[in-house]
Amino acid sequence: MSYTAKNFGFDLLEQIKTGFDVVRIARWAHKKYMDLGIEVEESVQQVILQIVAMEESPEFEMDEKELIAFANTLIRNIRR
Repeated sequence: MSYTAKNFGFDLLEQIKTGFDVVRIARWAHKKYMDLGIEVEESVQQVILQIVAMEESPEFEMDEKELIAFANTLIRNIRR
């Protein structure tokens, strides 16, 4: 079974539950991205990189409510 955007959504919610910290979550997403490597579809890579980018610049950051909504969208498999 391949790692899906839905899987990432569930994992992201778990990360948020441990405490909302944009930098920590962005770094977790980067590690996830590196661990998965080429084994993940490009669409899933793009989703993960959206979270990684939060550390790069304030314009890419999501607040906790937006991040939870983003994760729930992934879980429901609705394209953003």
